[in-house]
Amino acid sequence: MGKVSMLAAVSGLILAGPVLAAEPMVTASDPQGIVSLLEIAGYEPMLDKDSYGDPIIHVELGGWEADIAFYGCDETTHDGCSELQLVGGFDTDFSVSAETALDIARRSRYAQTYIDENGDVWIQWDIVTGKGISQGVFLKGLRNFTDALQFAGGVAFPEDAADAAADAAADAAEEAANDD
Repeated sequence: MGKVSMLAAVSGLILAGPVLAAEPMVTASDPQGIVSLLEIAGYEPMLDKDSYGDPIIHVELGGWEADIAFYGCDETTHDGCSELQLVGGFDTDFSVSAETALDIARRSRYAQTYIDENGDVWIQWDIVTGKGISQGVFLKGLRNFTDALQFAGGVAFPEDAADAAADAAADAAEEAANDD
């Protein structure tokens, strides 16, 4: 094979490589696409609008209610959003201490943790999607946020976390017994 034909073959592979390996992208400008991806991943999302008219997705993550809020949207059309914010909070009958909020923040690499005016703890996680991020990266971020949310929920409601763990263990034991 001559230099010219070898160069053409390599160039063809280089150009075809990204096309063959292309993964569908997630972008904040396509709320319905995010809803569809969440449904495929086994979640039950509900697309809505926030008080500004921007899209918001309500979804349960790890047993806790959460929202996926859309930012960087056109102020008039509420389209063309460029960022997402995963948000979950815990309405408690007591005030969460600043030390507890800091402990949650220390254990959650990317999560922002804060205490609202009622003493309730909130977790936020920002994702800039721009023109798109891979579905795998988005779902990994969602799983990491879910882990942070579950940890914070266990701190805010330790009795519920213990009950959930006991229920999960009982379900696993029942499934194992049924498999036999």
